[in-house]
Amino acid sequence: MTPLTVDEAVGQRLKVLRGDLSHEMVAVRLRQAGLKWTRSQLAQIEAGRRSIQLGEWLVLPMALSYAFGREDTPLTYHDLIPEDLGAVTITERLTALHGILPFLLKAHGQIRQAKPHSTDPYCDYFRRVPTNEKAYQEDVSWNAARKLKVGRDSVIEAAQRLWGSSISAERDRRVGALQHTSRTIQALRVHVSRTLFQELKAQLITMGVLKKGGHKRQKRK
Repeated sequence: MTPLTVDEAVGQRLKVLRGDLSHEMVAVRLRQAGLKWTRSQLAQIEAGRRSIQLGEWLVLPMALSYAFGREDTPLTYHDLIPEDLGAVTITERLTALHGILPFLLKAHGQIRQAKPHSTDPYCDYFRRVPTNEKAYQEDVSWNAARKLKVGRDSVIEAAQRLWGSSISAERDRRVGALQHTSRTIQALRVHVSRTLFQELKAQLITMGVLKKGGHKRQKRK
């Protein structure tokens, strides 16, 4: 059976906490507390058909405590996750196992605090979906090395000589300085990366790694 998502698990718990109160009554109280949910949205959340946004999650215990008249015994995040919850889908690639979520919420998010005797909490309590992604898909230095057809070590050395930092750090610095323009972040990253690659190419030529035409120098036998 497919594990519940976090939203589905919380939705089921909300339904239990609501008890005999109507969706309309609870929704009105939630709106008074500042959580802008309609009767229909509350029903969708209970059914796991609507995701709970981060901002909503941050105020959810407070808002529900008000809606259910529990100001004297306020709800906590731990109350929003069923104690008997087994595996639960966190993301498309990560599943929490063995009912660890209630323990994490009770222990303020610290896995070792929740299960101190585990040798490797991440492996013991989470299952990851294997990925075929390669390092160079996230690492700018790998992309530069492939683009310029040189070794990655040479690219890293050239970046340090040019900027005293990694390519990623220099790219992020320049993107941050250009964010006032009308371009999107993705467009800025592409534009800046192209500029950096040209600067790296010139530096690699200066270092003798590339010829002036941009071809890699052949080692003498």
